[in-house]
Amino acid sequence: MRKKLRTGILLFLLSLLFTIPAYAGETDEWLDGWDYEIQGDLIYLKGYSGDDTDLDIYGKAVVDGNSYRTAVFYDRSSRKSSFSGNTEITSLSFHQVDGQKVKGTYNNEMVSTFEGMSSLESINFGDGYDSSGSTAFSAAFRRCASLTEVDLENLDFSAATNYNSMFSGCKSLTNIDVSALDFSSVNNMSYMFEGCSSLESLDFSGQTWPSIGAVGSAFFSNCDSLSEIIIDENVNINTQGFGIGSVKNPVKVKVVGKMSESFRKNVYSQFRKAKRYMTAIDVSAGITLTGDDTYDCLSYGLTLSDGTSEKIQDNDGSDSIYFDGTDHSLFIYEPGEYTLTLVQGVRGIDPDTGKETVQALEETEDGFSCGNSIITKTIRVSRNDDGSVIVEEI
Repeated sequence: MRKKLRTGILLFLLSLLFTIPAYAGETDEWLDGWDYEIQGDLIYLKGYSGDDTDLDIYGKAVVDGNSYRTAVFYDRSSRKSSFSGNTEITSLSFHQVDGQKVKGTYNNEMVSTFEGMSSLESINFGDGYDSSGSTAFSAAFRRCASLTEVDLENLDFSAATNYNSMFSGCKSLTNIDVSALDFSSVNNMSYMFEGCSSLESLDFSGQTWPSIGAVGSAFFSNCDSLSEIIIDENVNINTQGFGIGSVKNPVKVKVVGKMSESFRKNVYSQFRKAKRYMTAIDVSAGITLTGDDTYDCLSYGLTLSDGTSEKIQDNDGSDSIYFDGTDHSLFIYEPGEYTLTLVQGVRGIDPDTGKETVQALEETEDGFSCGNSIITKTIRVSRNDDGSVIVEEI
């Protein structure tokens, strides 16, 4: 009887050996806390409810001994992705495993992927995130209010057509390196940086821009800390839509590269209409003249070497030539030698010619001193073969 019992138990254990998978229970620990769904060879991350706030996401996931490529999920009806709306996660890092990257697009879109992650401070895409083929990046980082840095260098934007509200509401971002972005086929970039209230500067030089018909309304709207925008002559979008007029403080627009007549007519004129001031058109063709930025000496008269250009400037930000602290930048379009004479003083009428002029004053009637009331410099402007400008003081 006992022998039969032992034989029965042995047979039962052997049956378990052949019915339970050899790798049962082998699942990657990093998946803990994730709700996921397996479809074919992909494992879609649908949401995180775990306790960790610094998450590492890997390009390959093992579940019950089977390997899958990790993918981001997106639900069109709720506009929710794997990450959007999570208010606890503070950092995300993506990692490549065995040549596999996280599939970051869903139906060729990265719409709202990280939207509303209000506690997210940093994203490290590294070499572990695949955004290739994505046409829409609209609202991808919208309302990531704590995001201080995001490295876009290794993402693929070559198919992008929509950047609408991409960084809208990222009020903690101070700088963004946008050199990896591809604007060449984008038709909607409205509100792209709207509400980035800590953003200080943006450098778009070297970008290939879309046609002038592309929608770019309120591009910089409510970017209250923005002080410098760097662009080049390739910018041909309608800059009235840039939303510069909604920025509370004056914005310096530095234009680099060679100057074209169409740029001066279509783009430069629009920035002037926005009543903001620009610096350094043609790379460093803006010569620096040092003077006092005093509101008792509100006017400046500027004369170029040939005597054909003379204009009275007011120190209220309404003119394109404007003192900012101790720096004064002048726009020069053509190569040549120039003698620049800057007169700082008070506006008046020349009794001999009857023309408006600026009278240089060392001291105003109320005793306020205008330092450096007359400044003269002679410079030579030339171009390199690539069209960039060389400015030398003679």
